[in-house]
Amino acid sequence: MASYLVPPNDHSTYQHAKLAPSVAPRMAAMNGNGVHAKENPTVLPLSVLKQFQFAFLIRNPRKAVPSYYRCCIPPLNDMTGFKYFMPNEAGYRELRALFDYLLEEGVIEHPLKGNMGSATNDANGNAHANGARETNGAKQTNGSAGTKYRACVIDADDLLDHPKEIVQRFCEMVGLDFDESMLEWNANKGCESFDKWKGFHEDAIGSSGLRPRTVKKTQGPAEEREGWVQKYGEEGARVIEKTAQENMEDYEYLKQFKVTI
Repeated sequence: MASYLVPPNDHSTYQHAKLAPSVAPRMAAMNGNGVHAKENPTVLPLSVLKQFQFAFLIRNPRKAVPSYYRCCIPPLNDMTGFKYFMPNEAGYRELRALFDYLLEEGVIEHPLKGNMGSATNDANGNAHANGARETNGAKQTNGSAGTKYRACVIDADDLLDHPKEIVQRFCEMVGLDFDESMLEWNANKGCESFDKWKGFHEDAIGSSGLRPRTVKKTQGPAEEREGWVQKYGEEGARVIEKTAQENMEDYEYLKQFKVTI
C-alpha cells in the first residue's frame, strides 16, 4: 500500500509530496506551509511515520503484474471495479522510495547492521493493516526516539515455500509470539475485511491456511510470455512484460534485504 503514501510519477506532486489534508493542519507548526522537505517522498510527516513498525511484502513482478492485470480486465473487473490497467500502479517504485526513506531516517535498521535483530517488549501496540504496528513507546515513536527495528522484508515466494519458518521469523522480528494457529483459518472467515477489495483476494478468502506449495513453476521468460499471450492476447502480453521489466530493478533491490531462514 506504499503507493497510497507516495504520489505516482505522473502526478504534479511527484518528488514534492504534500501532506495529506487530514494531518496538514495539526502539523503546520512543524511543517511550515504543509510541504514536505524534498527528501520525504510521502504524504505523511516523519513524526507520523515513526509511530508505526513497518513490514514489506514483495513479489516478483513477473508474477505480480499479470495477477494485477487480470483484475483489470473482463470478467474479473466487474467485481474489482478496476476498468483498465495502469502500469504505474505496480507500486514497486513507491515501496522502494518508502523503504529507503525509513532506512535513511533510522525508522528501520539495515538488516545486516549490528545486533538490531528482533523487536522487544518496548513495542506494545495494536496491529494495523499492511504489516505496520503502532507503537506505544515513551515518545510514541520508533526511530531515534524509540525502539528501532531491523528492516523486515518478506518475499512472497519464500512465504509460499516455507510458510511456517517465514511466519516464525516475521513474528520474531516484530515482537509477536508465534503460534501454529497463525497458519490456519476457517475458509471465508473475516472476508468482510476485504469487501473494499472484492476480486483481488478471492484465492485467500476461499483458502483455509498456509501450507508449503508442492509444485513450483519453473517456466522461463519465453514460456511465461507465451502463457500471457494465450490468456491476454499479444497486446496484453506486451504491456505485462514491459511493466514487469520496468519494476524488476526495484524488486531486486528490495529483495536483497529479505528475511532468510
